[in-house]
Amino acid sequence: MKEKKKYCANCSHCIVFKKPIAKGRYYVLRVRCDMGMWKKRLSKEEKIYKYYTLLKRRVDNCPYYDPMGEEESFIKDLKKTLPVQDIVYAYESI
Repeated sequence: MKEKKKYCANCSHCIVFKKPIAKGRYYVLRVRCDMGMWKKRLSKEEKIYKYYTLLKRRVDNCPYYDPMGEEESFIKDLKKTLPVQDIVYAYESI
């Protein structure tokens, strides 16, 4: 029987970070694999994904997959809270 694909969102190496835009006054959320498993085919550069597309990232097999908890409930909660489009945030003034 074929093994179920794993959600990258449930892996401890899936990192959400702030990507500055508009001369650093604003930012958007992006996602990357801390272990470098998301690479472009030809250039071998790291792929960066939009935060709201996180549920689309799934893999058959990953040597670094480190689940953060029970996948089914985590993904269910993530589906409820994940935005449906990019959101632009402003850095807070100090």
